[in-house]
Amino acid sequence: MRVSRDDVGITVFSELYEVGPTLDGGPIIGSESFVVAWLRGGRRFRHDRTFVSHINTGEFDDDGYPIYMLTHDQAQRAVNRLVERIQSSYDEQGFITLDDAHWSEMDPEYGSQAYITQGIEFERALNERQAG
Repeated sequence: MRVSRDDVGITVFSELYEVGPTLDGGPIIGSESFVVAWLRGGRRFRHDRTFVSHINTGEFDDDGYPIYMLTHDQAQRAVNRLVERIQSSYDEQGFITLDDAHWSEMDPEYGSQAYITQGIEFERALNERQAG
């Protein structure tokens, strides 16, 4: 999909996830960051690269718990470099291509026109299924 610079915003999203257990059995919470392209109207596309704050080293401590390497700073630098690379990839006409090889559509922005349209389309499909 080819989109104009005026119709897209490139930003970083972060989500929390459970990395593993702490010594007392609670969760170690990490974050994963990824790049999202927001289109006018609310459609959103996620880049396929993900950057995590913790990496399992494959080693264990004396109590048998996995050892994690903190990589938050490196992950933030890497995702910001990706954003810069993407933002510098507009062609001379001011367009960028969101190709299927690296971008996948995610849920639209809540409350956006795309979100509303998605709901209407779902209702239509449901009504057709019940009628037919």
